[in-house]
Amino acid sequence: MGKASTGAFFVSARQWCLSARGGMLFETHLDSINMKAIWSFPALVRAIPPNPKEERVCLVSKDDEFEIKEVDLTSMPLVMTATVHCEPEKVEYRLLNGQLYKLIDQSDEVIEIEHDCLDTMAAGHTYVYRELADEIIDIMKSGTVKIWPKNAAANRQNGTRNIEKSGVRLLPEGEADLAYWKERFKQQLDRIVLAGGKTWIKTAEPVWSVSLREPQAILEHASCFSDKRDEFGKRHYATDENATRIRVFSIHEYDAMAALLETMEPDPAAWTGILDSVETVLPEAFQLDVDRLEMDRMARALVGQVGKSLSQVKPGGGETFLEVAPTSLVVAWGKLRDFVKSYNPLEGVPDELEPNFSDFIAEVDGMAAVYGPTLVSPSLREAVDYAFGRWENRAIEIASAPLFAVNQ
Repeated sequence: MGKASTGAFFVSARQWCLSARGGMLFETHLDSINMKAIWSFPALVRAIPPNPKEERVCLVSKDDEFEIKEVDLTSMPLVMTATVHCEPEKVEYRLLNGQLYKLIDQSDEVIEIEHDCLDTMAAGHTYVYRELADEIIDIMKSGTVKIWPKNAAANRQNGTRNIEKSGVRLLPEGEADLAYWKERFKQQLDRIVLAGGKTWIKTAEPVWSVSLREPQAILEHASCFSDKRDEFGKRHYATDENATRIRVFSIHEYDAMAALLETMEPDPAAWTGILDSVETVLPEAFQLDVDRLEMDRMARALVGQVGKSLSQVKPGGGETFLEVAPTSLVVAWGKLRDFVKSYNPLEGVPDELEPNFSDFIAEVDGMAAVYGPTLVSPSLREAVDYAFGRWENRAIEIASAPLFAVNQ
């Protein structure tokens, strides 16, 4: 909520570039036909740094040539426009080769600025580097590898050290590491196209997100079902403690979304109500089965909360919940945990989710009968019931994947 406007950010980003470079802004000079340019991409490579002289996983950057695609806007039919509370301009959604693209800037200047700023570790907001930098930061903070420089994760704004000037000596495996991150960076740039003098980025289908806490409804994207973070680097609510306080609806379910919002008491101290609006041009372009995705989301939230709870000491002290829990519960938890890790929900939620989820819920409820709602909070248990009940009373049939039955 209350995100800064994208346009305002990039104005400040350009000013930052000018300041950081003594008032000189180096132009990109992208090729006007092929849109090719030299970009610097971040990488974690197995190598020997100059000091200490032992093998490390080193954070470096490498310069290489990459291409930004430019297409004819007439080949991208308009699907939807949206007036979003955090954006100064209307946001357009268009189709290109069956993929949905979102307008991120009214000009192609956004690419020029990101190229000039060299913000390879995404200390600021960046469409090009953010996802890749977050992936690298996660590895550096995991504690599974020895990092050089040691403080790299904590000093994100310092960016990376160019491998040609760093004194780092690549190990044989380091060449493969460099190739891997080059390909990952290419994938990021491949998500962006320039069309009609504007910048577009491949996006997940938009959805309505209703907060039970404010209460308010905003336009989100289905990436919340699969990505750890949103495009601003914030953790998606699907993977944090707010998972139970959110209800998600497809673009087609505006009436159901509005009806839920009307049942809640407004908070005079917060923005409330439906903050965004949409105008749909091609409704057939939106085909998400949100009910199915909500089942998956609740399964992941349940697995996460129980995983934390099992390490806690049971009421009265002494043993942890893991030590007193029935073996069947631990087995069901591990089975569901591993199962939801085995697929990307946006590529399809397998039918087997239902029996695995149901079995685990039965075990959790059995534990709650003895120890109370200690493994799973009442709000999460309520959200799980809501997801199951909504599946049974679904109002639309737009899923391309086979549907599974719940509680039949």
